[in-house]
Amino acid sequence: RIVARLDPINLGYYPDWGPGGSTCLNDGKMPGYMRIMETYTDPSLAACCERWFSWDKHTCNGGIGSSEWYIDWKLEKCVKDCDDSSDADCGGFAKSWDERYGSSQDACCDQISSYIARDKCTVDK
Repeated sequence: RIVARLDPINLGYYPDWGPGGSTCLNDGKMPGYMRIMETYTDPSLAACCERWFSWDKHTCNGGIGSSEWYIDWKLEKCVKDCDDSSDADCGGFAKSWDERYGSSQDACCDQISSYIARDKCTVDK
């Protein structure tokens, strides 16, 4: 018989696949099979959401976006993955298929510069 002592503190974030679960938790109540496998944990909420809930990261992250830049092809502009009406650069939450270009607006604009003039790649403020 093998007995493992597992520290419930600092196990990391794990996916909540229980009824109604759509986020990652770090509450010390990780199921035993996840503790034993050690492949279900991530060091941050963002990393866990990216890995296990990539199709709906904004819900997993508590309703906030990543603030990374992506191309809104309907607007033909680079916008940020967020839903903050006070930030003119927010374009709503990016979809799982939208490529993100990190925190660099320039990196996003570089991707569409062959289609759109560089000075027109972002939302007018």
